[in-house]
Amino acid sequence: MPPKLAKQVENIMAGYVGGECVFVPSGRMALYLALKVWLPAGAKVLMSPIDDDVIFFTVIAAGMRPVMAPISDKTGNMDIDAILEETWQMLDAVMTMNHHGAPDEMELLLEKCREHDLFLLEDAAHALGIFHDGKPLGSFGDAAGFSFSKHLGIHGGALCFKDASKMDAIRKAYREAIQVRPLKKKIEDVVRPLLWSIMDFLHIRKLVWKIKSGLGLTKRKARQGKSRMPLRAEQLRSAQASRDIGAFDPWVLVDGPMSRTETKNKEIAALISKLQPYLDDNSDWLKGVEKLTKLDAAIPITRELTDQPLMRVPLLVESRESIRGKLRESSMSVPYVYFPPLDEYAGTEFCDPSTAPENAQWWGEHVLPIPPLFADKFIGLVDTLGLDIRLARRDKSL
Repeated sequence: MPPKLAKQVENIMAGYVGGECVFVPSGRMALYLALKVWLPAGAKVLMSPIDDDVIFFTVIAAGMRPVMAPISDKTGNMDIDAILEETWQMLDAVMTMNHHGAPDEMELLLEKCREHDLFLLEDAAHALGIFHDGKPLGSFGDAAGFSFSKHLGIHGGALCFKDASKMDAIRKAYREAIQVRPLKKKIEDVVRPLLWSIMDFLHIRKLVWKIKSGLGLTKRKARQGKSRMPLRAEQLRSAQASRDIGAFDPWVLVDGPMSRTETKNKEIAALISKLQPYLDDNSDWLKGVEKLTKLDAAIPITRELTDQPLMRVPLLVESRESIRGKLRESSMSVPYVYFPPLDEYAGTEFCDPSTAPENAQWWGEHVLPIPPLFADKFIGLVDTLGLDIRLARRDKSL
């Protein structure tokens, strides 16, 4: 790890959350390290059934057993009041999701975790710059994982935590899990920018990208329009038996092949140039949030969050997949749709199912998360394409 540049990121994030911080290549790497350091193998971790499958497999890769929580159909986050007492009693940890940036019920979660002596891990990948009751998300729990790519478009992450005595154990776990940047990638680091410069000079970069996409040669093409990767249960069993993090790469690294590979100096420098300015001023995001929350399909809770730079503004619509398809045809991809719920997707072999799965199923079918920075483009396409984005209602709960 490049110590000087990484230390600058750590100092920024430590000042932001008010604790300790370690720079890592990705948010999923941060969560993996937290689980490995704080919890014993086989620990049960409560998480959202509408979380990313990459995060689900990260929990499994760390040797833990995911437990699916009931969720609220008003927020898409955990419904704390709906979690049964017997569930609380068998847990070892809780991992928040902060769905698309909307804060989980942190005070209630803290109270429950203290009552049952549970490790509270905040997945703050969607929540950089988000505050709740005057405190940044990532500062409530015992530890938090941040992903800078979601808001800043640059690879990198941070593990932030309160117990300074864990620093040596985290550094050790990091050294055991990190991959040295392979020679092939080092060569690509030099060659790719040169090729891009040539394509830009010839004004053909977009043309080349369209050709590659049409031939199915881009990584994005493989998951475009899909919400979950193939489970591959037999291979997953073998990976669990191996207890080797590398065995989980086909799942954990599916859309982020460098997620546990040493970050380049150039990338860290670019991150430093954007991180503090974003934390100081994310007004561009707020403008987009305000526009999107005025739409009929915006869930009511988001209208209370117009002062927060939500990673995505979740709309609830009928015929969601039809709308996504029309948007893709107009070159606007809508990722971060997590469906079906993880307990339906993975089954009881790999997780404990939710005791109240209905809300997750309904939310997953209807949520359409739109990035604030693309608010104008989306609203324009709604008019141009005649998209039906009226608020989907269920039992008059919204």
